[in-house]
Amino acid sequence: AFYRTTDGTEADFVLGDGEVFVEAKASAFAEKAGRGIRSFKEEGPLRAAYIVSRDPVPRTMDGGITILPWREFCRRLWAGAIL
Repeated sequence: AFYRTTDGTEADFVLGDGEVFVEAKASAFAEKAGRGIRSFKEEGPLRAAYIVSRDPVPRTMDGGITILPWREFCRRLWAGAIL
C-alpha cells in the first residue's frame, strides 16, 4: 500500500497496520530527499520510518529515521525485524 499526507506527500510503501513507512531511493540518500518521510512523522505516530537506498552502510538521521542499504533492509524484513 502507499499513503499520501494531507499536503500530498506520498510514502512508497506502508507496512503492517500503517505504522511503518518506507521510502525507496534508486541511489544513495541525500538529506534533502527526506522531506517526505519527515512529513509522515509529523502527521501522526509511526512505529518506524525507513529510507531504503544504495547507501553503503546503515545510519540514522535526525528524527529517528533509519537509512538502510537495500540488502540490509531485505535481510531485516525477512528476519522479522522490520515489522
